Amino acid sequence: MLLSVLSFSMINYFIKSLSLLSPYQILFFRSIPALIICITIILKQKISFWGNQKKLLITRSIIATTSVLLYYSSIKYLPIGVAATIRYLAPIFAIFFAIIILKNKFQKVNIITMIFAFIGVTLVGTFSNNVTLIGITLILMSAITLGASFVLVSKIGTKDSPVVIVFYFSLFSIIVSSFLSIFYWEIITKQMVPSLILIGISGFLAQYFLTKAFQTGDPKKIAPIKYFEIIVTMSFGFIFFDEQYSLLSIAGAVILIFSLSVTFLDVNKDGKIDKNDLQLFYKNLDINDDGNIDFNDFLDYFKRFKIFK
Repeated sequence: MLLSVLSFSMINYFIKSLSLLSPYQILFFRSIPALIICITIILKQKISFWGNQKKLLITRSIIATTSVLLYYSSIKYLPIGVAATIRYLAPIFAIFFAIIILKNKFQKVNIITMIFAFIGVTLVGTFSNNVTLIGITLILMSAITLGASFVLVSKIGTKDSPVVIVFYFSLFSIIVSSFLSIFYWEIITKQMVPSLILIGISGFLAQYFLTKAFQTGDPKKIAPIKYFEIIVTMSFGFIFFDEQYSLLSIAGAVILIFSLSVTFLDVNKDGKIDKNDLQLFYKNLDINDDGNIDFNDFLDYFKRFKIFK
């Protein structure tokens, strides 16, 4: 999930730098490299392009594409830090969708997480400059559909490869965006080409790692990690686009990190945080079971990712 967060943060940067183009053009060029990579991996792994759960795959693609287009559109009306922040109400919506669709149980620790997450998002999203009503409306709709997309990936589970899920999303995105781009086409300059290529590569990596994370984990535990994207995106906005954030906005970001910590400290999933959770948390960080937490554990963690198997 952390790799997904970094990739999505890069996408946010490229979207803002390409704000002169229509959101349909950006989605189109983002999806092409991802589709090519997916086709290459699927052919190499000799698996079916169309998967085992076609209805779920199509439904998830429709909802995910809608969410992305709403998000790209909102960035024209909002600073990227604000847009990324409000969009991350999505994990809150994901918890509710998970209760309805996956029949997950609601625990006390989730309530604490949601309260602090909502406060954090509100502070970051409210006390910022250049915020418009249309931008807020678009980003809220994007957050709702994104939350539903998270849970549908979990519903699909491991019955379909994450590459197949990304393939569906990329193919559907190309079909929709290519048609809509005809009516909203803007001139593409040579300076924009590298960003359009990189946004496609980042888009594939973001979708792959996001899909992999939600396939193998609990949405209530995984979704809050994506709050880190807010911090990274706000940093990009400040450094590259001269976006300014108030002390209350920064405080909101800190509260979001706290909400993340609360969720993950309940390691044994008993709904409370105690000494047993802290012991298990330390044990989980010791990947190679040598009794120490060091750089070797970090290396062993990433060795477990086999993308091109």
